[in-house]
Amino acid sequence: MTCISATFQLMSILQNHCMVKGGITFGEFYIDHIMVWGKGLVETYCLESDRGHIFPTICLGGGAKSIVQDNRSRFQMVSNTEVGELFVDYLKFKDKSSEEASVLKLHQNVIVEMFDSIKNDRQCGKKISESILTKLNWLHEYHNRTCREQKRDDCAILSEILLCYTLERKHFPRLHGLFTVMLRQA
Repeated sequence: MTCISATFQLMSILQNHCMVKGGITFGEFYIDHIMVWGKGLVETYCLESDRGHIFPTICLGGGAKSIVQDNRSRFQMVSNTEVGELFVDYLKFKDKSSEEASVLKLHQNVIVEMFDSIKNDRQCGKKISESILTKLNWLHEYHNRTCREQKRDDCAILSEILLCYTLERKHFPRLHGLFTVMLRQA
């Protein structure tokens, strides 16, 4: 369950620059050529949408969450969000054909390209939704946290000053504070 989710999420962002969010749970489920229904489907929908799930993560709920909590040592690809939800940590996914550093480097490039896209959109007068900015900020912090954990500082996104110019400070208070400190030190 987590390997498939991690693969899908990683490929979505690396190949399509598309952030994915969702939920995994276990429960009754019915599907045919006309209808899709069941407690499992409703639980998953609620997990992803009703509880303020704003980050681009695939969260675990219900039976899936219980299984992971009871067998935590078997699920290294599951981490906690800032609000304590369990999520599939797709940057911990390692398949035998890819090197960890190359995945982090590709992920870094995608995030930088996403920020550049926002910068270009703003210069063209397009309004960027607060939801997108919040998700992109989380993605940036998640990437850098993973780089620190894996001692891969060479893959970290070191463009905090660029980010402060690109985005409004109300969406990125930590980066704005860092920017202010860097200006005072200069």
